[in-house]
Amino acid sequence: MKKCCKCQQEFPNRVKINGSIKILNKRKYCLECSPFGQRNTRKLHLPQRDENTKKNCPQCGKDFKWNKNNVCWTCRSFNRRKINREKGIKYLGSKCKCCKIKDIEVLTFHHIDRDNKYDNLSSLWHREWHIIQLELDKCELLCANCHMKHHRK
Repeated sequence: MKKCCKCQQEFPNRVKINGSIKILNKRKYCLECSPFGQRNTRKLHLPQRDENTKKNCPQCGKDFKWNKNNVCWTCRSFNRRKINREKGIKYLGSKCKCCKIKDIEVLTFHHIDRDNKYDNLSSLWHREWHIIQLELDKCELLCANCHMKHHRK
């Protein structure tokens, strides 16, 4: 006989349910803790956390409802946007097309054809990479000064 991981009660390896014999030798929990047919995939023997558990975000210092992530949703979104922007800069060559400046802080994305753009890149950074890449193919990398000069022509 096996022991239930949650309540430590012994339970049989075989049991008759709805007229047929069911083999329970791979179960971790007895039929009282995890009824047959309920498709329980949670680990019942581990302590369950409260839905309202709050955690402090190490990046921004704000309290947030804790789930599997260690940082709040705002910081995760900011980090993803930053990573995708840096990836986009590398994808386009990491330097201004005109003056060859490599400072990431001043590089901007210039749409070559305004009429052909799907959306602003700033609103796409949270999307999947292949969508961002389609928009980057319509752009060139310019520093802020060269970008301004280009639009003043």
